[in-house]
Amino acid sequence: MRITFAHSYDKTIRDINNKKLSLDRLTTMASSGKRLINPSDDPIAWSQSMNVKSSIRELENYNSHIEFSLGWNRATEDALNAMSDVMIRARDAATAFVSANSPGEQEALARTLDQAIEEAVALANTRYGDEYLFGGKNSTNTPFDSADLTQYHGNTNPLEVRTGVNQRQVVNIDGREAFFTDSTDPASSMLQTLVRVRDAISAGDVSAVQSQLPDLDAGYDHLTAMGTLVGTRLEKMEHYQATLSNLKLQDQTKLSELEDADLVDVLTRLQQQRTALEAALRVTSTMDDLNLSKLL
Repeated sequence: MRITFAHSYDKTIRDINNKKLSLDRLTTMASSGKRLINPSDDPIAWSQSMNVKSSIRELENYNSHIEFSLGWNRATEDALNAMSDVMIRARDAATAFVSANSPGEQEALARTLDQAIEEAVALANTRYGDEYLFGGKNSTNTPFDSADLTQYHGNTNPLEVRTGVNQRQVVNIDGREAFFTDSTDPASSMLQTLVRVRDAISAGDVSAVQSQLPDLDAGYDHLTAMGTLVGTRLEKMEHYQATLSNLKLQDQTKLSELEDADLVDVLTRLQQQRTALEAALRVTSTMDDLNLSKLL
């Protein structure tokens, strides 16, 4: 078959254009460090990389839930520890009152209980962001009102977050669970116990104060149990977080294997492609100079 000059010229131009495209792709790979630029580069690897990226996003979403849970429970732990300190101060004041020798000392101890009640109510109404720590799920109501500390105004629905596939974790402790030694008995409110101790001290009623000491002890023990529950929950969440971190690292390693280019190989091919393109351009330049007068 006879090959014309025009046919050879067109073929050379197409070859140059293909080399330019290849050079552009290799340049992009070298600058980005990625071998997958478009799905057509490696359809199977591209699909696999999309799946891995989806897995990473899901793990990051779970981790954000765990971060929220950790923050919430650390705040809860701090509030419970502070409440335990309040109960200790109240018991110390009650014990001191039993052996108090003057009205002035009695009055000072009553003021100590006033401060303890004020601090306890503030702790029971602690916020985390826009939500009450002890208000139950999505509660917008203040859990406790100093006008009647036997009543809990939050709800008892658990606040949960997703921490894995088909896995959820309870985040909160509601106010009834936290501050009533018996969740079914309004009289077991440790906040109300503080009020009773304060009133008995103000009235100078030693026997009434002594009768409240077991309730103060029960409140302290209950807070300790709640603190243990929160501590266990924090330990569990930290374990989940470490597991997610390891899974994410595995996915990132797999994604790197799918997407990252071998820079040594890319740079070598880039140089070869440049050399081939320059050679093709020289041939084209020679063909451009050809004309009928030179061929005769």
